[in-house]
Amino acid sequence: ARAAVIHAADKRQDVLVTAVAARSESKAKSYAQQHRIPAFHGGATAYRDLLAREDVDAVYVGLPTALHLEWTLAALHAGKHVLLEKPAVLSAEEAHQVVKTMRETQLLVFEAAHHRYHPAARRFKQLMTFGKGDSDE
Repeated sequence: ARAAVIHAADKRQDVLVTAVAARSESKAKSYAQQHRIPAFHGGATAYRDLLAREDVDAVYVGLPTALHLEWTLAALHAGKHVLLEKPAVLSAEEAHQVVKTMRETQLLVFEAAHHRYHPAARRFKQLMTFGKGDSDE
């Protein structure tokens, strides 16, 4: 997971990062220690082990885009909501598979396009719409 996800979670009282997974056990352990995450999973089964945890409600998928579909569907089937790094998927067909599985599982997938919700973007929108509807135009 990117540090930005951890920092954003730290700002919320209703979000707790409980575990991290990586293909490398040493990287998972180091990341967990660096960010004070209580549990880590590393090695060939790390992602499946993370998805099997009952204390995980949602996962961040920050893997290479070619792996997004596989792990997003796995997470949904494991009962987890997904925060998915952009670009979310490689094709319209993959997007349809994600939407279909979301509907089947009644879980959410959210693309990590944080710029849309950044305070600077909101301010820009305010500035761009300033005066719309005023009679002076």
